[in-house]
Amino acid sequence: MAELAVVSQDILESIDMTHWERERKLVWKLARENGTKIETIAREVGFSRSQVSRYINDDSFKPSDEFVEAVRVYLKRLGIWDEETLQVEPESLYIKSVNQLDMLITEAWKRTWYVLDTAWKAKNFGMVVGPSGCGKTSAVQCWMERPDNFEKAILITANGCMTRKAILKRIAKAIGIWASADSDTLVERICAELKERPRLIIIDEADQLSSEGKLEILRTILDGTKNIGIVLIGNEDLSEYILRMAVDKRKLARIHNRFGAYQQVNMPTREEALRLLERVNLTNGAREKMISIIRRKHGDGGLRVARTMLSIIFEAIGDKQITEDLLRSPALQGAVLSANA
Repeated sequence: MAELAVVSQDILESIDMTHWERERKLVWKLARENGTKIETIAREVGFSRSQVSRYINDDSFKPSDEFVEAVRVYLKRLGIWDEETLQVEPESLYIKSVNQLDMLITEAWKRTWYVLDTAWKAKNFGMVVGPSGCGKTSAVQCWMERPDNFEKAILITANGCMTRKAILKRIAKAIGIWASADSDTLVERICAELKERPRLIIIDEADQLSSEGKLEILRTILDGTKNIGIVLIGNEDLSEYILRMAVDKRKLARIHNRFGAYQQVNMPTREEALRLLERVNLTNGAREKMISIIRRKHGDGGLRVARTMLSIIFEAIGDKQITEDLLRSPALQGAVLSANA
């Protein structure tokens, strides 16, 4: 019967994976710390003593695939090699907060940036439309935070209750001028300030501005300055509304004809979702569930919902493994709905 060394659990826990493969480290520990003779290891793996010696002592030694496989078989017999365990990434690689998620530059982000850049250079209207949760707003925020765009743009979030004067007041406050005046005076002040210090005006949720008068006030500012750009960000209803109004009302056609850049964006692809989840500790089933959530177009899906869900989970369990049952739990669903309300 071949000699089999007794291996303590601390050998497994103290492996440094930085430079060597795990097999190599385990064999080194067996020989150097557990006292197993090199001759014994050589006999068990079916290779020469000199090859085993070089394997544990010589960094430049490149073992064959057959040698490495024989080592794995030997380690399995000792009970210290588990293929399933090895498929799990080291725990230290898992993130514990949504703030640690890698920046996901999707195709939607690139298309949004194209419109922002083009509208700024062309001094014209631009429009980005796509489903809620596909990353339009986060793409805008990232573009605004780039060093070369510092203080180049202002972001206004529209809502269905905004009047024309409310839009003007929001713009006035964003560019740092006095916002208490009648609408005509506000337009004059805004145009004067933007002529002096041009900025790109970005209107998020612009599908909420579904009236001729609200869009006309934006065109008035664009024409009154002649050195800025205005970008409208919204869902698919935005482009349909502007196209329909351009056909029905000749005045609004002047706005439609001013759009120098237009992009329709979509939800993240499967590959993009996988990149986002790369360092999240998920079971296979949970990973597929999260991919489905990220790519879902409706209100219970998208990047915003996925980030909210992960934020709640991280706060509760840290970097412990997330299961599909946890993602489906009514308590989590309720918390996500409440957070996004």
